[in-house]
Amino acid sequence: MPDRRAKLDTAQHALLLAAHQLGLVAIAQGAADVALDRATGYASLRRQGGQAIIGYDAVALMVADQVTALRSVETQIAAASHQPNTYELATSLVVSRNAMPMLSTATDCAMQIHGGSGYMRDTGVEHLLRDVNSLRAIGGASDDLGLILSALLNPEASIHTSPESTQQIAG
Repeated sequence: MPDRRAKLDTAQHALLLAAHQLGLVAIAQGAADVALDRATGYASLRRQGGQAIIGYDAVALMVADQVTALRSVETQIAAASHQPNTYELATSLVVSRNAMPMLSTATDCAMQIHGGSGYMRDTGVEHLLRDVNSLRAIGGASDDLGLILSALLNPEASIHTSPESTQQIAG
């Protein structure tokens, strides 16, 4: 009986990996965007010292950091996915390495704005932070993505995979 499973060539595999990385970033961006909405809604309602906490500089700066991260990632995704089916692996790795830490930090800001209640399941922010961090882990460690990116950009460089080289790098 013939093997009917599709065999991917290197270019198809790279295309799928690039789309996968951008997809993870897009999902994480959506979660961080929901976290921003919840944080700004909470900060507008929560009062301390006679005013809404959104009026305090520390909270306003956290919201600004969230918005900055989200708009930056939005721009990166748009630039990396300008033409369907032509995703470049190197570009998607750069976007993933840059965007995922920013989205994780932005979602963490939402937790901080909620204070102790952010850790409660009632707000849903704790779940969003867990989701963003899980997506970040699924996409691969930043150093691993960096090594793959380095190998793509400099084919003569080798990726260190032996335990000895890992120990040398770790120091």
